[in-house]
Formats: sequence, structure tokens, C-alpha cells
Amino acid sequence: MGELIEEYTEVVPGTTGIPVATSSRKGLFLQDEYFNGGRTGIDESVDFHRVPQGYITYRHMSDDSIFHFNQNGLGTDVLVSKEYPVFKSNDLSDQRFILANLNNSSSFLNFSMMQKKGGTRVRLYFEILKKYGLKIPIIEEQTKIGTFFEKLDSLIAANQRRLDKLKLLKKGYLQQIFEQKLRFKGYSAPWERRKLGEVVREISGNNGKTNLPILTISAENGWMNQKDRFSQVIAGLELKNYTLLSKGQLSYNHGNSKLAKFGAVFELKEYAKALVPRIYHSFETTDQSDATFIDYLFSSKLPDRQLGRLVTSGARMDGLLNINKSAFFGISINIPSISEQHKIGQLFQKFDNLIIANQHKLDHLKKLKKAYLQQMFI
Repeated sequence: MGELIEEYTEVVPGTTGIPVATSSRKGLFLQDEYFNGGRTGIDESVDFHRVPQGYITYRHMSDDSIFHFNQNGLGTDVLVSKEYPVFKSNDLSDQRFILANLNNSSSFLNFSMMQKKGGTRVRLYFEILKKYGLKIPIIEEQTKIGTFFEKLDSLIAANQRRLDKLKLLKKGYLQQIFEQKLRFKGYSAPWERRKLGEVVREISGNNGKTNLPILTISAENGWMNQKDRFSQVIAGLELKNYTLLSKGQLSYNHGNSKLAKFGAVFELKEYAKALVPRIYHSFETTDQSDATFIDYLFSSKLPDRQLGRLVTSGARMDGLLNINKSAFFGISINIPSISEQHKIGQLFQKFDNLIIANQHKLDHLKKLKKAYLQQMFI
């Protein structure tokens, strides 16, 4: 490949004022954004490789023989570690075609895996990269292929932005509505402060049911079949330790996780009936409460402050917060009239339906791109 690309070797000190970037498998990012405001102790007086706009760079070391090549599309020249090679295509090749091949072809993966010469890390310097042999069509066909994938990437990026915007919009509405800063037209009565246990009823037991889906709660994905979450059913024969949950009923998983520091509540929506761990605090709504409203109330994180105060000695060894049922059902929540609860629940359900539809479309586009890449670069 050496006759198709040209190395760029300009070295400059970090004090030039050009922003420092990080080349990762997810893309090229400014370090201030990648590390949330810090450059992680990098000495700006040391030398860096300059990456002009439109040029390619990559992290030259890998623990698993996988490398990702990033083109600088940040709108400005950037600096990267002096160890990271920088290059561009020449007149004999289309850079978009080269990038697609390097990042997606099995032939390049095989080439990079062959560079492991012992030890734990693979080093792919530019002189080694130039030895990679790839089959290329004439420049006109390369350009057509590169343009096709560029358009597909633009479509994927546009759908990702739309999905991110929907999620951000939902988050904003969650905060404003449950803090009562935003109300539906025709509703002005103040929300009532009630104990959770006053507006819901605890449920337990499974009536000997055994032939039902066995579910678990994921803070990120909600209810999941244990087969999907753990690749197997982990309940074993101890189904007496599971609760029968019906559609419209809810459970509180008081497990501690990055996305749900004080646990998560989800309404059962996708199944008519299912078995869920008895260790969850399961409950159903009354004529004073709406299940979907309660689900989104906990999604707003407003009850977290109270839940946090209930944790007296941290998480137990099994990863569950020591919040018992009595304490959980004793927390206070603010609720409006049942009709306003219905409207709020319906609004956020529409948000989630839109988010799910856009996520499916995005996943389809990514699968389509992967299929095309596999067929193009066999």
C-alpha cells in the first residue's frame, strides 16, 4: 500500500495553541471533550504530530490486533501523540476507499494480526502499514465506492443526531414536568404529597406458575428475558423465589449500577405475565395512581434523594442496596390527579415509541453498512 499513501511528519510543540486530540476506536476527539475537560496530565511543552484537516491518524499500538483509522474532520488542525502516524492518500487512490478498507476488511485484520511477534501488544508503525497489500479497482470505481459509503455514513450520522435530540428532549421534559414547571393545559391544581405505599399495593408469590418467561431488570434496557441478558435462564429450579408479575404491574430492582445509582423501577409492558425475582420490590397501582406515570416518575430520578437517604451502610456484597420493602414503600412522592397522570404517562410513552423507532432505523442502517462492507471487501 506504500505507493497509495503519503506520510505527514510535521512535529510541533504543544504550546502552539493547536488543540490536542485523541484517536480512538470511536473516532477522533478533542481531548478536552474526550476526558471531560482535562488533558490527563499531558505536558504541552512536549512535541506532537500535527494532523492537518482531512488527514488520517491512528493509535499505533493495540492489545488485540485491532486498529482504527480516523480522518480529521474536526474543522481544525489538531495535535496527536508523536507516536501516532499521520498520512493521506495520493492521486492513485481515493482516501474514503482506503479508510473503508482499513477499518472494515478482513484482509487488513489478518494483516494486523500477523504483526504480533510475541508480548501482549501489537505495534503498527507507518513503515509496517505500507507493506499491507490490498486489491483496488481503478480510481473512478474507488471514488464511486468511497462516495457511496460517505453518503451512508452521513445518513447514519443524521439518524444518530435525531436519536440523541429525542433523548435529550425527553430528559428535559422529564425534569420540567415532574418538577411541575410545565403543566398540561387545563390542569392547575397542586400535586399532592403522598407515601408511595398509600397509592400502590405490594404483590408477591407466583401461584405455582412455572411455564412463563423469566425476566430481570436492566437499568439501561428495562425488562429483559434472562436468556437474552445472561445467555441462559439463571433461575434454575428455585422458582419459588420468583414473583408472578402481570402486564401493568411494576418492580423496583434495588441494585446499584452506573446508570441507576439507587436502583430502577419499570412497568411490565411487553409481556402479559412473567416471573421476576422475589428480591425485587414488586407492586401494582390503585385507582389513585397510573403505572406508566409511576414508571416515568422514577425515571426522572427525583425519588433518588430519598432512596439515597435510606442506604445506611452502602451496598451489600450481592450488589443490592439495603433498602427494604417497608422503607421503599414509605418514600414520599408528588402526584397529580389520575387524569393528569394518564396524560403524562401517555406523553412519555410516545417519546419512547419514537426513540425505539429511531433506534431500530439506526441499527438497520448500521447493519446495512456492515453487510455492504463485508461484500465489498471480502
